[in-house]
Amino acid sequence: MISLQVWNNIYRHNTEWAIRRMQPDCLEVYKDTLQDWLDTLFIFNGIQEDIFKHYSVLYKSGNHFKRSCIKGIEFTANQLFDVFHNYMDKYTNYTVRHFIFSWWNELRHYVPGALPTLDCPWEYFKPATDEEIKQAMKDFGAITEDWNGEMVTHTHTFDGASVLEYRSHRFIIDNEWGVAWFKSNTGKIRSFQLEWDWRYLIDEYLDLEAF
Repeated sequence: MISLQVWNNIYRHNTEWAIRRMQPDCLEVYKDTLQDWLDTLFIFNGIQEDIFKHYSVLYKSGNHFKRSCIKGIEFTANQLFDVFHNYMDKYTNYTVRHFIFSWWNELRHYVPGALPTLDCPWEYFKPATDEEIKQAMKDFGAITEDWNGEMVTHTHTFDGASVLEYRSHRFIIDNEWGVAWFKSNTGKIRSFQLEWDWRYLIDEYLDLEAF
């Protein structure tokens, strides 16, 4: 169960962060708008109302005043995921989606089973299909990028490659560096290092970068 104290601490932290992002210097640096953040706070207050209505835990003992008071919020891992992603998927605004994502990601630490439980990403590995390998060579075999004003091409191979299967997505792994590759919904090529950032940032890729 997530106590009201924990909920309040996260609420204050995230609200203060949102208010800070509304300041003129932040709006200029991050290129979002005041309306983005106003919309974000109004939307999240609606999410919070839904959560308190359906997932509150009341005190079981004491007088009738205490028994009508909320003790905390309780989710299963699947409920936590569904509540936040059902709302997240309603919006295309990155600011709104990121704020909802940040809440989900913080609350996962208080819900059993909500964080990946395996320390080794290769335990999620499965063999890539011939079609996946062929498509990976086409999409990621040669990546050209700007490096300090010079266009540099990096090559990758995927012969006999594995895929990391996570949240119903399959990320193909290159043979050179063990990097996971995929294309975002907008067609941008994305990759992430499995050695240090897969356990948490992989969710950020799926929910924000891939959108």
